[in-house]
Amino acid sequence: MASETVTGTVLTAGIGGVGFCHAFEITCEYQAATTATLSFVAADTGNGSYAPAPITLPATNGNITKFTTKVSPNKWKLLQWQFQSNDPILQVNLEGSAMAIKTWGSQGVYENVNPFSGSSGGYGAQP
Repeated sequence: MASETVTGTVLTAGIGGVGFCHAFEITCEYQAATTATLSFVAADTGNGSYAPAPITLPATNGNITKFTTKVSPNKWKLLQWQFQSNDPILQVNLEGSAMAIKTWGSQGVYENVNPFSGSSGGYGAQP
């Protein structure tokens, strides 16, 4: 009997605002037996957008954890989160995940945005 390897990819809706945006850090609430890769997709290609570098989410031995880290340089108009793993118990808690972003060039504070929830204005996942 041959063994099977489960491979999964989850891609969120896009986060966006008015003009270009910038992300400072992410918080991801999850549990996993093995590592998982969180990468980012600048969905608006061809206009100078670039996404942060991928992040390896460490294994948690199946326990729930909140992982917060700063992201690499980035500038985009529409950004998606992409999770990839072959861990059959990987679970990402949607309400416990966020990205601190603001409009490019803004002197204001970073605002935490959940990439999994809809938004009626700027930021937030677009339905």
